[in-house]
Amino acid sequence: MKVISTVLISFLISVSVNSQWNQCGGPWGGGSVNALVTDGYALFAGTYEGGVYISTNLCVTWSQRNSGLSNLSINSLIIKSPYIFAGTYSGGIFRSSDYAASWQTVNSGINNLNVMSMVVSGNFIYAASYGGGVFRSNNNGNSWTQVNSGLGSLFVRKLESSGTRIFAATEGGVYRSSNNGNTWTAVNNGIPASAVFSIVHSNGVIYASAWTSDL
Repeated sequence: MKVISTVLISFLISVSVNSQWNQCGGPWGGGSVNALVTDGYALFAGTYEGGVYISTNLCVTWSQRNSGLSNLSINSLIIKSPYIFAGTYSGGIFRSSDYAASWQTVNSGINNLNVMSMVVSGNFIYAASYGGGVFRSNNNGNSWTQVNSGLGSLFVRKLESSGTRIFAATEGGVYRSSNNGNTWTAVNNGIPASAVFSIVHSNGVIYASAWTSDL
C-alpha cells in the first residue's frame, strides 16, 4: 500500500491550500514517480525505469527528457542553478545544463552508484548512497569526496539540510553534521527504531520516519 500511495500522490497537484487534489496528466509509462523538483516554471519528475519527464503547463502534459541518461531509474532530483542533477539506482549521478535536454554522468570520486538522495547546502552538493555513505561536491558535481567520518551506517536513504547543518537518515538512525559533512554525530534520542527512511525540516523542526512507521 505504501508504494501505491506514493505513486498516486506524485501524480497529484493541489491548486490551493484548502482545495482538493487533482490528478495530473501523467507522466505515463515511467513506472512510479520517485522524485519531483521545480524551479518555479517547469516541473521535473524522476521515475522508476522511465527516466526524467518535464511539464511546463502545471503537469497537464509531459515530455520525456532522457538524452544521455544511460540509467532510467531515478531516485532523486535537485536543482542547483544552472544545473539539474539526477541521482539514479546503480548509475550514479547525471547532470544537465540545458534544462534536461541532455545529460552527462558526473561520478568522479563516487564509488557507490546507488544514489538515493541529494541536497544542496551553500556551495556544496551532498549525495547519499545506499552502501557508500555520503559524498560531497564543491564544484557542481565535477568531482566528489566521500565524507563518512562518524557515520555509523553507510546505508543512507535521505539527506536534509537545516541552515548549515546536514542530516542523514540511515539504516543505523539519524546523523547530523555541522561542519559541511567533515564529521557526523548520531542524534537518535527518542527514535524507537534504528532504520530511518526519510527526514525533512520545517520551521525549525526535524521530522523523521522510522521502520515502525511512526513519526
